[in-house]
Amino acid sequence: MSGYTSLKPRTALVLALTAAAVAGFAVASPAFSQTPFSLTGSETPTQISGYAGTPFTLGGSDNGHAIYGVRSLERHDKPCYIRALIEDINYSADHSGEAKDLCGNDTTSSEMKVQYGTDFADRTFVRALRVCMNNDGTRIKGFQIRGRKVDANGDVSDLPPRYPDPNNSSGIDGQVDLNAPQDWRPNCDGWKRWVECPQGQVATGIVAHYGAGDTPRSVTGIALKCRAVSG
Repeated sequence: MSGYTSLKPRTALVLALTAAAVAGFAVASPAFSQTPFSLTGSETPTQISGYAGTPFTLGGSDNGHAIYGVRSLERHDKPCYIRALIEDINYSADHSGEAKDLCGNDTTSSEMKVQYGTDFADRTFVRALRVCMNNDGTRIKGFQIRGRKVDANGDVSDLPPRYPDPNNSSGIDGQVDLNAPQDWRPNCDGWKRWVECPQGQVATGIVAHYGAGDTPRSVTGIALKCRAVSG
């Protein structure tokens, strides 16, 4: 005889519910098999690439997000708008950003952007940054970034240099590191020092330094804020 027909109705009901609960747990358990990554430890600030000014922090809050790029706009040849491109460390589709705009009311133009986007693996974040300045050192005219990847086990490793295939006819300079995106404007006159997160950490915020005066005010330097990733 199959089923619970030989059991008392109440006993049969309890057994049926128990079996359903066990079956339900067996199906649902994979959703909890991966522990989400989190940011851990205290925040580590870097030095400034470029020159110090009035600092404004973008990102860096304890909300599980890290920096995957930087964007800037100009007004009247002055880089007055800076944006930190931010991504959830667990959900790569969750993009956001924080910006500082000291441009005034006129329309901005001349975008400059570096990022780890769709050409890179998920959980690739900024680990180091340097800026290029104009000839008198008063305005940022270029960015370059280096990255770190967080793998499925939570291990953090540097992106190695990656150069174009010399047999490729795309015309890309063979000395360009494809894993270190860069962008600059025509009056980029000199690159400043790299600033870098400690080993095992990624950038979770940037500190944009602005020059004094009326709007539009120029960005003169950038520092990073960094934290470790725990998985």
